[in-house]
Amino acid sequence: MFRLKQGGLKVRMVARDGMGRILKVRTKSGEFLTPTFFPVINPNKLVITPREIKKKFKWNEIITNSYIIWRSPKLKEIALKEGLHRMLDFDGIIFTDSGAYQIWQYGDVEVSNEEVVRFQNEIGSDIGTFLDIPMPHTISIGEARRGVKLTIERAKQCKKLAEGSKTLWLATVQGSVYSNLVKKCAKEISKLDFDYYGCGSLKIATDEWRFKEQIDYLMTSHFYLPVGKPKHFWGIGHPAVFALFVALGWDTFDSASYVLYAEDYRYMTVEGTLRLNNMEELPCDCPICSNYSLEEIKKLPKDDVIKLLAEHNLWVILTEIRRIREAIREGSLWELVQQRVRTHPRLQEALFYALKKYGDYIEEFDPVTKPSAFFYSGPESNYRPEVLRAKKWLKRVKAKRFFFKKPFGSVPIGLKYVYPFGQSMIPGEEEVKDEPTDEEQIKQTIEFLFGEDASRYFEDIGVTRSKNTGMIRKVFVKGKFVGSIRPSDGFFIPNINGARLLLKASDYPKNRVVITDDAALFVSKGRSVFTKFIIDMDEDLRPYQEVLIVDKNDKLVATGKLLLNPREVKEFKNHIAVKVRHH
Repeated sequence: MFRLKQGGLKVRMVARDGMGRILKVRTKSGEFLTPTFFPVINPNKLVITPREIKKKFKWNEIITNSYIIWRSPKLKEIALKEGLHRMLDFDGIIFTDSGAYQIWQYGDVEVSNEEVVRFQNEIGSDIGTFLDIPMPHTISIGEARRGVKLTIERAKQCKKLAEGSKTLWLATVQGSVYSNLVKKCAKEISKLDFDYYGCGSLKIATDEWRFKEQIDYLMTSHFYLPVGKPKHFWGIGHPAVFALFVALGWDTFDSASYVLYAEDYRYMTVEGTLRLNNMEELPCDCPICSNYSLEEIKKLPKDDVIKLLAEHNLWVILTEIRRIREAIREGSLWELVQQRVRTHPRLQEALFYALKKYGDYIEEFDPVTKPSAFFYSGPESNYRPEVLRAKKWLKRVKAKRFFFKKPFGSVPIGLKYVYPFGQSMIPGEEEVKDEPTDEEQIKQTIEFLFGEDASRYFEDIGVTRSKNTGMIRKVFVKGKFVGSIRPSDGFFIPNINGARLLLKASDYPKNRVVITDDAALFVSKGRSVFTKFIIDMDEDLRPYQEVLIVDKNDKLVATGKLLLNPREVKEFKNHIAVKVRHH
């Protein structure tokens, strides 16, 4: 875990997998966890009330449209007088849109950017937005260029107006399908240090399940946005797609889909959408489907049917969000993604496209070890970040004996018990019968994890074994204890003695996190390493790797577990980067 503060934003990271992460984000009305979904509340048409979302669904965050409230004299008066939370009878976290969606839908709105920003601040929005210019995938490059220019101008205006505000402010990247414009917009608004960033769904490409343009837009934006800030994906409301976009680095979503589908008599499932009139059973055990039969629902008045369907749809959405968070905690997000993309050929195509085109970038964020095993779930598994990394790291290892492991290829026998090879399930694959020698296991594991020739000083190796399993636990070099083999993933965890051997075997800055002299004094006593004290590091390091912590003279100070990748370390000013193990 780590804490960070950037501007008005306060965040604690709880877990990560793929590019997905569980963040605990603090607002003035409380905290929320990502990934999450903000149900859209239309104050003029409350099919499900905010109070019901809080009490019945145990959900603490919603989104509403500040422009709709501003446009209604009655609602505007109440919001300004009593505040947004009291007006909606909701004491949780309220995110407000600015009216940008109405620009896309109707072409213009009668409120100015300055007015809508001030209004959101005055009514007490927890998360607010300025009036950016949303763009469909069909927009011309000239129109897109003008829209990006105006979006950047309004972002700058918002930052000036919001100075001192307790509201967290979100900036949305625009540029549609034009990557150069998306890049320009992301870079310019990144300079303004917003609390939150977003991208929109490229209408009508997303509605037609044409995901390639959408993924290019999202991934280009992500690359140029601050990597530690929460990221919102506007207008995404079907549970089938959440896992994919979370794995690609998007934290929060919003939609009125749960109501819109209900008004069209559409019944959501994670696998797709069913037409109520064509159904004969309710294939769900949510509170609605558990308390009503399909026949009972069909006999109700239309408004009651819509209400019950909307509640069912929202249960399905929120349940999927919770399931995704659990997958991140247990390190099985990619397995969940591969299950979900099989609900539609276009989704599976989208996953292939993202992994093939952006695999190297995704791999930077993916942890090097996970609590859950690697499951081969289909041909897209060949392109997962664990596979890309493993194939690259295998080139470091010197060996004479190998075994074949799909999708990794030829694997040195010494890595039989090392993640991901020893913690993988491949359909139809037989168990490897050969066993590594102690020297093969120790040396090849060290080379795989720490680099070519990293094991050169590990000579005269001795081990002790677990009495229960017979597996290697402690490692000795010339009788001196140098580290342990972790049972869960087969990784070598060096102590100070082992770290000295690794340091001696590797050229600067390989495997290193370099800290200031001031920090070295505290870290040498076991304190965690904060990013503000890091002056250099190995650019190839990844989250959850074991690292050597050294001072500027390359003197060993400690060893520990890296929590962030180098991109994140450079960005954050003051939060934990390495959890110290040995010092």
